[in-house]
Amino acid sequence: MPDCKLHVVLRKEDLDPERLADKVVMVIDTLFATTTIVTALANGARAVLPALNRNEARKMARASDAGAQVVLAGELHGDPLPGFALPTPQALSASGLQGKTVVYSTTNGTIALRRAAGAHAVYAACLRNARFTMDDALARHPERTLILLCAGSTGAFSIEDFFTAGVLVRHFLSLAGAAFTARLSDSAEAALRCSQGEPIPTLLQSRVGRRLAGRWRHEIEFAGEVDSECTVARLIDQAIVRG
Repeated sequence: MPDCKLHVVLRKEDLDPERLADKVVMVIDTLFATTTIVTALANGARAVLPALNRNEARKMARASDAGAQVVLAGELHGDPLPGFALPTPQALSASGLQGKTVVYSTTNGTIALRRAAGAHAVYAACLRNARFTMDDALARHPERTLILLCAGSTGAFSIEDFFTAGVLVRHFLSLAGAAFTARLSDSAEAALRCSQGEPIPTLLQSRVGRRLAGRWRHEIEFAGEVDSECTVARLIDQAIVRG
């Protein structure tokens, strides 16, 4: 029986881009980058382009062939960027995204996606699409090592990303079934144990969740709805598209 290995990386800063060519990476930034990306695609966005910062985002928007159909969105350290659409999942999608390209800049999640870009395959994963993302990855890329990359928060560990990784580990074990011998790293085992609690309270009680709850509690609750969205978000040629 073939092996299928899974490892969890605790922060984007810990990922070695030079060792990814044969691996599948699922990037997690639960509050809110990957949740926003998945929701934008589910609400009709043609693609999401992850930018490293606001200046690059503006350049990408100017260079896009979508013309007037580009939406700039983003945040820095949790604060919306001036002149950009709001960065949270429901707020951005409510602005009308059908057929548009979103150029998206965030403090952690979009940087993590760019850092992982050299992998064999890259997904944007969140609690909302966890099961469908894992199902797609195992179907498309059997026997490849899976890395769950927690974006973290400006170099710090984030419990909400680790919790989401644990939910993905649980789906990995369930979906691998009799087809593979599932092998977990110690960090994956720890994430699995971490994910036994209730998702929305875990997100609200996290450091990032406490900081954002005053303005965006409803967005945090939305992000905590596990397996509620079937959209799979894949990075293809520098654009995240619906898979």
